Amino acid sequence: MEAVCDCDWVNQMAGTLVCEIIELMAGIQLQHHPAWEHTARERDIDAIYGFVEGDFPMKLRFLAEPRMLSRLARNMLGSEPEEGEAQEYAMEFFNILCGRFISELYKATETTARFFPTRYEASPNPTGLGEDTSLSTVYFISDEQELAAFSWTAEVVNDLLRRSMHGQV
Repeated sequence: MEAVCDCDWVNQMAGTLVCEIIELMAGIQLQHHPAWEHTARERDIDAIYGFVEGDFPMKLRFLAEPRMLSRLARNMLGSEPEEGEAQEYAMEFFNILCGRFISELYKATETTARFFPTRYEASPNPTGLGEDTSLSTVYFISDEQELAAFSWTAEVVNDLLRRSMHGQV
C-alpha cells in the first residue's frame, strides 16, 4: 500500500510540475494523455536525459515532439529560433523541471543529490524508448496535439520515499 501511495504522490507532483513550468516558460498548455504510447509510434520524438548522483542515483528523461520544442523556444524568444536554439531552450526547460522535481523529492525525504548536465538526442530509436521498465512516466498532450513525457527511475524514488517514511535515510 505504501508504494502505491508513493507512486501516486510522485506521479501527481511530476505531472503538476511539467504542466506548470512549461506553461510559465512558454505558454504551452498540457494535459495528461493515457494513450500516449500508441500515438507516439507514429510521431517523431526527441529525448533529453539527465542524471542524479548521490546516495540515490537516478535517471531522468523528457520526451517531446520536435515541433513542440521549437514552439517552446519560439514562445520564449518571441521570434523564430535559429539553428540549435530549440534544443538549447528545451534543455533549459528540462534543467528547471529536473531541479524542481529533485527539490520536491529531496525536500520530502530530507536528503541531498547532485543533478548533472543534460544530453539531447534527436529522434532516438523509438523502440528503445519504451523498453526501460525501470522508469515511471507521466504522459502529456499539448493544446496543439503535440506529445511529451517525463520519466524518472521508479525504484530509486520509491526506495527513497520508503526509507524516509521509516527514518532510514
